[in-house]
This record gives sequence, structure tokens and C-alpha cells, in this order.
Amino acid sequence: MAADPRDRIIIHVDPELSAIVPGFMDRRIDDVDSMRAAIQRRDFALIRNLGHQMKGAGSSYGFDGITETGQSLETAAAAEDVPRIRELLAGLVSYLKRVDLVYSDPGEPA
Repeated sequence: MAADPRDRIIIHVDPELSAIVPGFMDRRIDDVDSMRAAIQRRDFALIRNLGHQMKGAGSSYGFDGITETGQSLETAAAAEDVPRIRELLAGLVSYLKRVDLVYSDPGEPA
């Protein structure tokens, strides 16, 4: 069954970033894998650090969802709240799967 187009998240990205944004998105999937493994090791410092990095990098590229999730992961890791971390990671994966990138100059109408 095809995904409902209303579930898509459209992100407008400056064309100058077109060479680096796909790698940025791929690294977020790598981060999810790293954090899932860190849960097993109870390495909350790694989860907190990756969440902190996402919080800063997400807004730099225009991905508010990544920024918000990163901040929440940082908080959940500090509290060692494994159920919340798992919930946030599932939400991040969903977000990443639904993002559609549109490369447009900042001055162009959306």
C-alpha cells in the first residue's frame, strides 16, 4: 500500500547544500543504529552526545524535526529513560522516511 501523500514532510533546502544533505540524512539513520546499540550497552553518554549533535545540526540544515528529536533524546538519555529513547528513535525513523527534499533558492517562492 502506498504512503498517503499527506504524511509526507516537505523540506525546502538551499541548492548549494544538495551535495551534503543526502549524507546528512544517511548519518541520522546511522545515529539511530548507534543509539539502539548504545541502549543495549546502557551507554547513555553516547545517546546524549548524539542527541546533542542532532539538536545543533538539524536546524543548520532546516530539519526542525531532527532538532526537536535531538533535544528530546538528550533529555531522555540524561534521565536514562530507555522507553522514551526507543519511542523517540522510532519517531525519528518515521520522520526520516517521510521527508521529501525540495531544492530551491531561499528567495524563490515555495
